[in-house]
Amino acid sequence: MLENKIQSLKNIFLIVSSYIKINEFRTSIIENESELRCENLIKKMDYKKISIKEIYSLENIKEKNPDKYKKLMKDKKIHKILTCKISIKSMKYINRYINSVKNMKKIVLSYIEKNEKPFSFIKGIKICNSSMTKE
Repeated sequence: MLENKIQSLKNIFLIVSSYIKINEFRTSIIENESELRCENLIKKMDYKKISIKEIYSLENIKEKNPDKYKKLMKDKKIHKILTCKISIKSMKYINRYINSVKNMKKIVLSYIEKNEKPFSFIKGIKICNSSMTKE
């Protein structure tokens, strides 16, 4: 009985509302306001803030396992945060997931108003921060 009610509610929802299927291609990489391509934040090793204890342990790791040492000393990409260069002197830091949602909202509004997808989210378009070209 409960399953019948759920099915009837689903049918009513499908009849009353319409939906748009969104392809998430490039929604998280392109900054939502300026439509510039962003990169992952790279966290560099700060040697000035390392304690003596950490330096000693790193030196031990370097002697015993050089591959692990290289991995520890390598710059780390942080997937969650994007950096976007606005001008020569300034950078903008953006949460990847919030940016993606804002871009999906932009895609839906574009479908409603113009019945087409924004140019920067179409597959086959190569995006450089200076221009967009077809591949």
